[in-house]
Amino acid sequence: MSEFIIIIIALAIYFLPSIIGYNHRNANSICLLNLLLGWTVLGWIVAMIWAVSQDKHTFTIQNNSNPIPSKTPIKSSFENSLRVFLAGCHLPTRKNYILKNGWDTMPVDLEAEPTNKFDKNAIAVKHEGKLIGYIPEDKTHLVHPILEKEYEATFDSMDEEESYSKPGETHLTVYLRINYN
Repeated sequence: MSEFIIIIIALAIYFLPSIIGYNHRNANSICLLNLLLGWTVLGWIVAMIWAVSQDKHTFTIQNNSNPIPSKTPIKSSFENSLRVFLAGCHLPTRKNYILKNGWDTMPVDLEAEPTNKFDKNAIAVKHEGKLIGYIPEDKTHLVHPILEKEYEATFDSMDEEESYSKPGETHLTVYLRINYN
């Protein structure tokens, strides 16, 4: 029994950077670094430093009359931040729109859709009035209260990778950052 407890404690210490960095915007990268290089003390230390580093995100604000985003980053004055996956961006028309018009830190609008026939708690994600996806169903309970507050939603990261299951096709992954008070 004591050997089991020692193993659990050792695993908890080994994965401490991943545990601490769980809500960091680079959580996946921190976890991967911790998993693959944590056994080298240097890899573990780097993962730990990254996990405890401040997760401040700068973003650009787009002037709606100019489709080119500003290159001047503006520090966010919001106190809280939530990172969520964009669901439904795999559909061809949405995916093509995002690939043609999207960029990291692109501002988006969040709109509750109480009349949505699939989910009365649905929250649509739109860019310049065009539907590009939805907040995942398991995260809407976190986002609905934010809609009543002052917030700003932007793309946090956008990656296009070749599909492993369908050669010749690509897979689009988009995460949103919602800053709020």
